[in-house]
Amino acid sequence: MKTSKNIGLSEHLTYKGNLKQTRYGWLRLTPAYSVHLVSDILKNYKDKNLVVLDPFCGTGTTALVCAEQGIESDTTDINPFLRWLAYAKVNSYSTEDIKNFEKSSDLIVEKISISQIETSWVPPLHQIEKWWDEKTLFALSSIIENINLIENSISFHTSGLLKLAFCRLMIERANVSFGHQSMSFQKNIPPKYPLLEMLENPIILQWKEIVHTIKQSASSKIISQPRVFLCDARNLSLKLEPNRYTCVITSPPYPNRMSYIRELRPYMYWLGYLQSGREAGELDWQAIGGTWGCATSNVGFRGAGI
Repeated sequence: MKTSKNIGLSEHLTYKGNLKQTRYGWLRLTPAYSVHLVSDILKNYKDKNLVVLDPFCGTGTTALVCAEQGIESDTTDINPFLRWLAYAKVNSYSTEDIKNFEKSSDLIVEKISISQIETSWVPPLHQIEKWWDEKTLFALSSIIENINLIENSISFHTSGLLKLAFCRLMIERANVSFGHQSMSFQKNIPPKYPLLEMLENPIILQWKEIVHTIKQSASSKIISQPRVFLCDARNLSLKLEPNRYTCVITSPPYPNRMSYIRELRPYMYWLGYLQSGREAGELDWQAIGGTWGCATSNVGFRGAGI
């Protein structure tokens, strides 16, 4: 039986118990493991030349802890969105990057309008109307359109921060709940700041808050820059050097039980990593050998020599 004392002791291993850990809480993915757990494992190694490998990077938790502790590490993922997200979280941002991020965010605020009825481009996400109402869809469409318009005139790092803020806003405004193992739809979500939202456009209000949060944690110090590769973990030798690593700290995929694409699809459709349900299914097949009822042997690990 779980007692309140036991729950308190294990809270640091949960998502909520990690939210204030610098960049960990930038974007939620179920299940993301704990930075505290990675730190505890690393304490067992006294080797100054420690090199860590995480072949299933997910949101980049292992790489982030190593980066902040000055430990050399490499991480890989077969999902291009996760590779992008992990890189964004472990990147070292300059003062200029952060200043331009804030300036670009202010320009985007000026262009957000939810008074129009029709939306511009929206991704081909199945039953998108279940995710967001029409006004929210217009605002999200306007934001991502303006990010894409200025992308070539700003640095890659500044663009990445804007897209992170967009992803955070998009999922916080969605009609979803995280009360289960993965996302589920939820109706009639109460406003986050009911009094303030009477005075200001709630989407603009939330965008500003998210930008402020990311701005603060983006300035956190990165001591060692991890390498982040797009790679199938069954063929690591295509990207990584043999006999390089001291240890592996990872959370392997859940074959036939957890579809990562189901949880990631809103981000991946909005950012252009997915164009159709068929693409989503094919990537799920590559990542976990398919969904329910498929052979677990499809994700057999063949990383020999690494």
